[in-house]
Amino acid sequence: MIKFVKHGALICAMVVSLPANAAVLYATADNISNIWKSAGEGDTIKLSGVFANTVALQNKTVSSAITIDATQATFTGTLKFQAVSGVHVVGGTFDATGGPNAYGKAIVVYSSSNISFDQTNVVSAVSYPEAGIAFQDVTNGTVTNSTFTNVGVGVGVSGSNHITLTGNKVVGSTKDGFDIFDNHFVLVANNSCSGSQPSAGAHPDCVQVASTAGHAPASDIKVIDNIATGNTQGFTSFIGKADGAERITISGNIVNTSFSQGIACYSCVDSFITGNYIAADPTAAHWVAVNVVGGTDNVVSSNSWLTGGVYLPTDYASAYFQLTGTTYTVQPADASSGSRWSDGSPASGMVPEPAEWMLMILGFGLVGIVRRRREALSFV
Repeated sequence: MIKFVKHGALICAMVVSLPANAAVLYATADNISNIWKSAGEGDTIKLSGVFANTVALQNKTVSSAITIDATQATFTGTLKFQAVSGVHVVGGTFDATGGPNAYGKAIVVYSSSNISFDQTNVVSAVSYPEAGIAFQDVTNGTVTNSTFTNVGVGVGVSGSNHITLTGNKVVGSTKDGFDIFDNHFVLVANNSCSGSQPSAGAHPDCVQVASTAGHAPASDIKVIDNIATGNTQGFTSFIGKADGAERITISGNIVNTSFSQGIACYSCVDSFITGNYIAADPTAAHWVAVNVVGGTDNVVSSNSWLTGGVYLPTDYASAYFQLTGTTYTVQPADASSGSRWSDGSPASGMVPEPAEWMLMILGFGLVGIVRRRREALSFV
């Protein structure tokens, strides 16, 4: 009842805050520029038809978000946002199977804030693996419940903060699922990577965190309850060309891959690598490992290995049930709350214990401990 009342109050507040003169506007490729210029507080823009060229929507700030309903639209060019604040995009099919476009990405967002994408569908071609969504210099950006098929990278985020990526699927990528470079305060939860088909020379990752020279180390990144299956690395934080990363949480993820880097945290500081499930698939040539190299004050505990090759389901809930015999319930993640970043750091001096090696022998005998640890780290 308490949760119902809270949610009800939130909905009422949102309805009351909508401008009385909010309008529904209709746009096609022919008039989208003019419609965008005229759109105001709380308006909805309904798109329809095919958008073959780059659509640039820019230089607009609203306090009540403009909703762009793209459920009846198909893009074969790039959708570009720049210098905008207050946009919510719903739906949209982005078909990149016809060849390159101006940006090599379905959606690009530059120097913007308070922007979200939900139920986006990007389809590319292996011969030309366009990227899905790219954020650069974005504050408060969200991608949810979206699917990226045969792309180079599903979602790439750089130089941004307070980003939420949840409920997304990357299928058949040729490079990475999610790239998180030079970012701060990022939540990557309940996503899946499957069917990876890496291009020549690629070192694919489902979720890759990195820092680059000249930038502050990536920090406050939470990679929680995702699943990686197939021909890829799992969940990694590499040094890049900077000094590692700070306060990285990699917890509750399922790795069922053929590459040896199942989970990695290089030169990480004050980080948690806990409660993950690791299993090599039958094609793996090497042991799928957890590698925490260098760094200080990290907690590495309660990770479980399944011996022998196995194919797990590609969706998290089914794989979790097969591993634990327990039904998985998605943990709430309030994208608007700063409280999820206040979990604190591990106590100084805590380092990986030799007992970690025993878990490889015990397998899933410590599932109860894993569950308690994960619940302790879950968002409330």
